[in-house]
Amino acid sequence: MESINGYLMLGLSFSILIALICVIDPNSFSFKHLADSMNPSISYVSNYIYFGFVTLSTLGYGDVVPLTPAARSLAIFTSITGQMYVAIIIAALVSKYLSQKSSN
Repeated sequence: MESINGYLMLGLSFSILIALICVIDPNSFSFKHLADSMNPSISYVSNYIYFGFVTLSTLGYGDVVPLTPAARSLAIFTSITGQMYVAIIIAALVSKYLSQKSSN
């Protein structure tokens, strides 16, 4: 359960970093077509969370595009972190399974 919580916290943390980059430079990401189809009062927050989790899971639909070097760097770091997190969790589970199997 802790691993799921960790993954969700990573996604929300990267969503906050995406929001900070957008506050510093509003043209860092192309969210326009997503914002047009949503309620403006919630569109910004949902776009940050959406892009954070899509990038963390490396789905990469292509509907939100990082445009500045800072935004691209964050997108790269987010996707690498997401893949490394999953790999580390799987390695820990396999290690735990093998150690239990060898002790029996």
